[in-house]
Amino acid sequence: MILLSSELASSLHRWELAEYISEGFVIAGCAGELVALIRRIPKRCREQIETWSTVVLVLALTIGLKCLIRTNELSGMVIGSLGEKAEEADNKAKAAIVDSSTALSQAKDALNKAGAAQSSLGKAESEARGAQTAASNALTLASGARKEADTFERDIKLAKDQAASAESHLAEALQKATDATRRLSDEESKRAAIEKRLAWRSLTAEQVNALAERLKLLTPQRVDVMTYPHDSEAEQLANLFLAAFIKANWKWNRFEPMDSEGITNIFVEFDPSDKKSGESAKALFDGIKGCDLAVVGPASTLPREYRVGYTGQLNVKPDAPVRLTIGSNR
Repeated sequence: MILLSSELASSLHRWELAEYISEGFVIAGCAGELVALIRRIPKRCREQIETWSTVVLVLALTIGLKCLIRTNELSGMVIGSLGEKAEEADNKAKAAIVDSSTALSQAKDALNKAGAAQSSLGKAESEARGAQTAASNALTLASGARKEADTFERDIKLAKDQAASAESHLAEALQKATDATRRLSDEESKRAAIEKRLAWRSLTAEQVNALAERLKLLTPQRVDVMTYPHDSEAEQLANLFLAAFIKANWKWNRFEPMDSEGITNIFVEFDPSDKKSGESAKALFDGIKGCDLAVVGPASTLPREYRVGYTGQLNVKPDAPVRLTIGSNR
């Protein structure tokens, strides 16, 4: 029984050590997540650090949970073993007390026999000494059993304390994992927002058709579409708007101003002297905004000349009552 308890205690210690190591890897995984947030590290390296940190974090939590479960099982076994030992010691103590009572009874019988028959005095004295020896041994066994029972009680209390400590460590590790997951989710949301802001603007076929249907409700209008040189993203978006204008029977012209004038995103303008242009510009503005694109206007700033100039069709000027300027997406 003592050997079994020692083996269980040794096994329990090894599983607790494994649990502490796994908690260390949890901390390492969380640290890796924080390192991955450092912008000075190349993006590819940050992604690899972030991926491996997540893998280490998940594996460490899984191993830690397994170690905790095994530790609790071993603690239960140790407690059960110690309970059995305490019960065995108690039984020994009871048996020793019974033996002691029996020995005392035998001593009384011996004394009675000595008084009844003086001739058997020597034999009675010998039996009495034997009975006293048995009683002394029984008391010694009882005392040892009591000490062993006290030791078992201390071991049981220690095992319970260790189990409570293990549960506390697990709760702390789970809280750290929850915090790390929340920080990772926040960073992913920020990264998604940045990627969305840097992605090329576009319109789906359904959005082009919806914009055309909105513009068809108005009288066909003339519109100038302005993009700046060497801006491929804006030119691609302009082509999608032209497709909507064609379906709505709007007349359009393309121009490239030589000076961006600080315009970014999409800018809608109209000529206030043309009564219908305001309605057309408002419908165009609402249609673009409904496509989840950043747009400014409609502004009554036409006619407006360009300081540096522009390029476009020969002998054609940007004098339409509605103007759509597609600036940089930055």
